[in-house]
Amino acid sequence: MELIAPFAPGAVFVTNTGPAPDGNLHEAVRQVVTHHRELADIAADHGVRIALEPLNPVLLNAETAIWTYRQALDVVQEVDRENVGVCLDLWNLWQDPDLVPGLADAPDRLFLLQVSDWRTPRSRMDRRTVGTGDIPVGQLLHAAHNAGYRGPCVLEIFSDNVPDSLYETDLDDLLRTNRTALESAWWAG
Repeated sequence: MELIAPFAPGAVFVTNTGPAPDGNLHEAVRQVVTHHRELADIAADHGVRIALEPLNPVLLNAETAIWTYRQALDVVQEVDRENVGVCLDLWNLWQDPDLVPGLADAPDRLFLLQVSDWRTPRSRMDRRTVGTGDIPVGQLLHAAHNAGYRGPCVLEIFSDNVPDSLYETDLDDLLRTNRTALESAWWAG
């Protein structure tokens, strides 16, 4: 934050919980709350915000101790700092049955929206171009908008260690294709 914040005033820095120590989810959350309070103070000093990202359950105990929007919101509310919110990554949360109603619980706490598309992963880095997978992107974009979200919509595609890696394509074309797909998803949603 200290290095990048001067070049990106108002930016949102994304964090996650990391794995639970010895599988102890309670301890993981306790530590996340404590450390995010410290991070919030540093972020405030640098004019930036923090967005806690719950990750897909396929990453449980490897990279995360929380996997639903509600869990992230509960942690954020316990941190109790104005500059700490939630990152909504559709790839991670689209299967959360309480996601859409949960967005209305604290719309001011949704700080960042990340998009890509889903297929059953073949590696930790197996995301798809918007509109080519199972995520109802348009419906979820509208749900976030209806909850009051007006912030950035960031394309986040990881694609490595798979035979049809998107990293092996023309990246300019990949960006154009995803922008068009997002616009289509919005109008269809």
